Amino acid sequence: MIPCAKPSVQLCFQMATIASFFENVTHNTSGTTPGHEVLLGAQLCRDRNGYTSSSFYNALTCAFCFIYVFADYNVSFDFRTNGLVTGKNTVYPEGTRLDTDVNNSVSVSAVCGLLQDPWECWKWQTCCRQARDCCQQQIQANLQPSTGGKCPATWDGYACWPETAAGQRPAIHCPSYVPHANTA
Repeated sequence: MIPCAKPSVQLCFQMATIASFFENVTHNTSGTTPGHEVLLGAQLCRDRNGYTSSSFYNALTCAFCFIYVFADYNVSFDFRTNGLVTGKNTVYPEGTRLDTDVNNSVSVSAVCGLLQDPWECWKWQTCCRQARDCCQQQIQANLQPSTGGKCPATWDGYACWPETAAGQRPAIHCPSYVPHANTA
């Protein structure tokens, strides 16, 4: 059996999600660690690009999980008003919408349909769930007032780095879904 060529796909977000995020105003609240911004009326989570609302963070980090974990799949994503999948050699007809929501079985089936086997599907879903867990940890930690200079907790695209006191270096184990990871 000849293996299928890896697809070229764009993962898209609906513009309404992005527009509602940017309609909110950000500001720095006194008494918080510098860089800890608060989005009025929303809970914030931080990834390598900064703070976003938790709902936008979940969509964004899950798309990035696909891009980072499967870098050789030639995948990109685009912010489009129609939320449609586009790209060369896609396995879906033109006009198909592909969401990266691991809590939606239809979305999971669509995304996993791009992958070669169930192990790859597991890696993508695990990365997405780890990103969501990181967001929840950040939200819970932000309920407590921060004292002293600290670097904020951050999802770097592969793993969750904890809030760390200035001058300290945290260490984490490399997740099993990271390509070429030595988890021993």
